[in-house]
Amino acid sequence: MYYELNDILIMAIIAVICEADSWNDIEEYCIAKEDGLTKLLDLQNSIPPHDTFNRVISRIDHQEFERCFIEWTALLVAQTPKKEIINMDG
Repeated sequence: MYYELNDILIMAIIAVICEADSWNDIEEYCIAKEDGLTKLLDLQNSIPPHDTFNRVISRIDHQEFERCFIEWTALLVAQTPKKEIINMDG
């Protein structure tokens, strides 16, 4: 099966934000939210299995991913009107 890297990353990030703690949790979360994810992403081959999440994400340079993720979220915050920012850490 073929899956887009961006789709895998977005699904994994969303699942982890929603407290998924393992590859199986990520897969289970995505299956449970498949209707919503399908509206957001191009999931021609449905939800990847947990082994695919593991294999793909394990090959990513974690330090580089962290750097890119921080830059991306900082850009989102900078472009979002202050009244629309919601703190997620309580």
